[in-house]
Amino acid sequence: MISASHNPYYDNGIKLIDCYGEKMPEETLLLVEDYIDGKLHVFDKDWPELPFAHREHIGCTVDYVSGRNRYMGYLISLGIYSLVKSKMLV
Repeated sequence: MISASHNPYYDNGIKLIDCYGEKMPEETLLLVEDYIDGKLHVFDKDWPELPFAHREHIGCTVDYVSGRNRYMGYLISLGIYSLVKSKMLV
């Protein structure tokens, strides 16, 4: 995510979060910083150029619209159940 706030400009920037919405481990953040800074010595190996992912090594995308639509369909399907004779505690 990209952050901006009322704090000084150097507190703003790109924040890297993991799949759980939490801050990534410090060692991962340092690797990303090194990559951005053009440092090509990573994992005890010198790279002649920046390694880019390709084909099967590229991540995948998630179609959230499709998931939302399936969930909405599920919620609508719950409408076939009657609660007329059900007892509700208040």
